Amino acid sequence: AVSEAARPATRRALAETARRHARLDQLNRQVAGRLNVPLPNRPTPVQQSWMSEITGKSGNDYDKTAVARMRMAQGLLYAELGAVRASTRNTLMRKFAEQAQPFVSAQMRQLETTGFVTGDTLPDPPAVSDPPPPAPPGSRRSPAPAATSLLSGGRG
Repeated sequence: AVSEAARPATRRALAETARRHARLDQLNRQVAGRLNVPLPNRPTPVQQSWMSEITGKSGNDYDKTAVARMRMAQGLLYAELGAVRASTRNTLMRKFAEQAQPFVSAQMRQLETTGFVTGDTLPDPPAVSDPPPPAPPGSRRSPAPAATSLLSGGRG
């Protein structure tokens, strides 16, 4: 992908992403080995379709498509890592998610430096679930301020 990119900024972003991916792959394989989890050795059908789409382009169109698809993939992975970190009881997986998130975040930032990442190239935001039900009458309230007051700087 790096050699096919038309612009130097895209070549740099793709090269740096590849370097980070190599390190992230090492971490992934270490954790999978410790957990005895087999890893796929082929791209998923969606990844294959993205690769076909990218290789069918040239010049600026190649750059735009490659960056858009890679950024979308990184965004989806970042969300998955957050979900794993927030919900797993496995300490090894929590540690892996904590180690992987900075890699993926840096990759997203690097791809964004190309100027090809725009609102229409990003995935839709996740659906927001309903708020939790109110506490039953007479139950103890938390001494912590409401999250909304923290987010609004204590004004709400």
